[in-house]
Amino acid sequence: LRKICTHYRLHGHRDAGTTVTDCPGNKLYDIITKWDRFEKGPLKPLNATN
Repeated sequence: LRKICTHYRLHGHRDAGTTVTDCPGNKLYDIITKWDRFEKGPLKPLNATN
């Protein structure tokens, strides 16, 4: 089982810039914007050292 690293970033669905899946909506986005690890804006590329 893999674990989430301690320096993860949290983004909302709309930040992924995708239209492949349905968006869960403004209510959920408003909730997660208040979470500590939320980072607004486009997703940055991931690598093993981040």
